Amino acid sequence: MLTWNNVIKYIKQRLSFPTGFFELKDEELIEYLTENALTEFSNYFPNVNRVVIDTRDPNVKHPSLKNCYLIRDPDNLDIFDIKECYFPMSELAYTGHPLIPPSSLEGMKNWSIGVFTSRFLAPFSILSRTYKFITPNIIELTGETTPDYFVVEYERMQPPDLSGIPLIYQQEFKDFCLAHAKILLGERRSLYDNGKLTTPFGDIPIKGSELKEEGLSEREKLKNDFLEDARPSVDIDTY
Repeated sequence: MLTWNNVIKYIKQRLSFPTGFFELKDEELIEYLTENALTEFSNYFPNVNRVVIDTRDPNVKHPSLKNCYLIRDPDNLDIFDIKECYFPMSELAYTGHPLIPPSSLEGMKNWSIGVFTSRFLAPFSILSRTYKFITPNIIELTGETTPDYFVVEYERMQPPDLSGIPLIYQQEFKDFCLAHAKILLGERRSLYDNGKLTTPFGDIPIKGSELKEEGLSEREKLKNDFLEDARPSVDIDTY
């Protein structure tokens, strides 16, 4: 699993001075990257979580908005949007949905027809419902009836311990953090008027402005890559 120790080590190996000096404390850099790199990354690749909403619980009902319930994230992370809601399976029987899957290939035909018919009739059923997300953590449920409970699947901020970073994007995330670190260090190193750092081993060129521009360029490139990867694929059938 990716950790901040991995990220910090990756950054220091590339941005420390030849003497090994690195002007930022680990805690300071982690705080900056959490507020910037992790937040931006989450906009493209949010973490997905699920919670159960018990509509009978007075602590879940919104205190003033009708038919609205609070989505309480267990980690107190920011919620971006709702992906899907799952209502009790028992309600599907109302529209004729077969609840027991077929045990043979022969029964698959009738089962498939039953599922199709049920879903076709669902929007016209008394149990038909719609839902809407209201920031920061509210779901509005509209329908003739209210279930005792349902499950909300939602997108949220990536956990700050990096446990939700997808494996296929861990290297890109480290590069993204590196770009952000270059921007921060570039701004700080550009404060040296003479453009060099004097050490017992001699003068070391800093080039803060160049480092910042390099970080900005790398960050934008990675954001464009993230945008392309985050877009849903579109399948086009040709006949």
